[in-house]
Amino acid sequence: MSDFQLEEMKSKSICQIFQIDYGQIESIASGILVSFSKNDLKYCLLTAAHVAKEKNLVIESSMSHSANPEYNKLEEELFLGYGERDWALYILPDFFAEDLLRAGKKFYNYNFASYSSPFTFCGFPSSKNKSSHTVVKCRPYSHTGDEVKRSAYKKIGVNQTDYIAVSFHRKDVENVKTKERMVFPEPQGMSGGPIFDQKGMLAGIV
Repeated sequence: MSDFQLEEMKSKSICQIFQIDYGQIESIASGILVSFSKNDLKYCLLTAAHVAKEKNLVIESSMSHSANPEYNKLEEELFLGYGERDWALYILPDFFAEDLLRAGKKFYNYNFASYSSPFTFCGFPSSKNKSSHTVVKCRPYSHTGDEVKRSAYKKIGVNQTDYIAVSFHRKDVENVKTKERMVFPEPQGMSGGPIFDQKGMLAGIV
């Protein structure tokens, strides 16, 4: 994403991306609202390109409530990452972005320990969980892990220059605030969520 100068990251606007599938709402991915200085791209929803290529994508509106949920359709101008870079930017009008900010769910910070581990990835682990209702509820999670060794990059066949591989252990995860132990949910659905480095800077996209 070197073509864009990140001006501001709306860290509290990590959002859930849904797909309307035969009238049912299905949670499939994550995203984050950012703003850029280049070319007056004021508000953008940053997610993964493989997510943006799906059809009938929506995000929750601030007007949503359990009895009558409302969603905004993602059909604004779209930029996809070049080559094999798996990122996408939806260029949003001001009112759309401001609505997303109001609808942003409070981030449930399970495992963020920036002083000890270099990368934390975030999102809504709820992919392919269909609901018989019109509302799909899921809490956003984070998971902090060390970057894998260089040999692991070679083993899985990805370039260390373009990718960040983070160690992930589902079992016996500790909440750094409460010291509660838990089993982390399956991470499907976190695609498009942000990856932060130990300084809290945006380092990549899940």
